Parts: sequence; C-alpha cells; structure tokens
Amino acid sequence: MKTSCMIPPSRRVFLAAVAGLFVAPARAARLFDIYASDGTPLRNFAIDPALAPGRLAGLIETGGAGRPLLVEFFDYACGPCRRAASEIEALLASAPELRLGLAQHPVLGPGSIATAKVALAAQNLAGGDSAWRLHRALLQAPGPASVEKALAIGAEQGLDGARLKQASASESVAEILAAHGRRAFDLSLPQTPSFVLEGFALAGWPGVEPMLHFIAALKNCGGLQCPPR
Repeated sequence: MKTSCMIPPSRRVFLAAVAGLFVAPARAARLFDIYASDGTPLRNFAIDPALAPGRLAGLIETGGAGRPLLVEFFDYACGPCRRAASEIEALLASAPELRLGLAQHPVLGPGSIATAKVALAAQNLAGGDSAWRLHRALLQAPGPASVEKALAIGAEQGLDGARLKQASASESVAEILAAHGRRAFDLSLPQTPSFVLEGFALAGWPGVEPMLHFIAALKNCGGLQCPPR
C-alpha cells in the first residue's frame, strides 16, 4: 500500500513557486530499521530540536493533553492522507495520552492550497474543535480538493461561509501556511503524510500498530526502536 504522496521534483518546484510555499528536498536516511504495517521500509531520522514543529502557530490540535506529541504534515488532496485519517483516529483512541498536531503542507495543487486556507480560517474563527471537525469532514469528502467544497462543508457545519471565505484570503492565514511549508522544507519532508514524533521524523503513515510500537519505544528507550536484547 502506498504510504505517502511524493510528487516529481520538477512539479514540486513549480507548485512551490505558484503557491509561494517551500517544498522540501527528500532525505534518504533510515536511522532505525523500521517498517510500515505492509512491510514498506520507513525513511526516518532525528530532527534538529530547534526545528521541532510542536510550537508552530496554526496547528490544529486534538487528542491527549500531554506527551508524546505527534505532528502530521498533510495535504487534503493526498490519497494516503485520506486513507490514514481513520487509522489516526484509531491511534488516538488506543493512545489517549497522545497529542496530535496537524500542519498544513499542500503541495499537490491549487485546490489543496485553497482548502488548507479554509481549514486555517476555520480555526481562527471558531477554534480548534471546529477546525478538527472540518478537517475530518474534508478528508472524508469524495472528489478533488477545492475551495468551493471546503466552504460548502464549513457551512454544513454551521460556520459562516462569507466570513470563512474572507478569513481564508487573509494575510495571517497566508503567513501560517507559509510557515508550515518552511518547516516541512527545513525538516526535509517533501511527501505527505509525514510525521514528527517528538524528536524523530517519519516519511509516510506506518499504520496503527507500528506507530504504537514507536510510541512505546520512545517512552522506554528514547527512540523509535529499542535495541535488541
């Protein structure tokens, strides 16, 4: 199963120029010998603590109140992000202490960029709980990502469509979106979804059971994998 969306470098550069976003170069390192639930090797590496994304403005947050913190970089047009969404909710149910932060990384086209802006506007206008509900609905909705669909879903959830549209075009939303893109670039995470679990980056969604193992290893051994006994 495909665990992440990776677009060709030439298209990444083009989309970055159009959107005003930063699209990260790939990094090939595998710090730990770990795999997704389907056996796919997972690119993973330690991050610079100064680049930890947990304090990024505009993260949509849900889950537990403490640590560990898992930050997902995602795109609303990304098929693997959609497929991972229900499993991520199952992960949160299995690890109630886990805090999830959602960072916008819309690199798959204008529709995903516009949708990300609507999600950020919803958070600014109505708070994190409303933004989380909208996020779930956007990933569950069939068809391509578009501003029209995002605004319609927002209206179905009781958000003011006119205010949402206006806020999505604001400078503050654009600044948050650019900051999320810069952080993905600095972390060398071009694909979606990608994750940062405390001090370690993971390229692609591994599945619920592997992620639970990574969380346990982090608590017990300080990494994504405990050394063999």
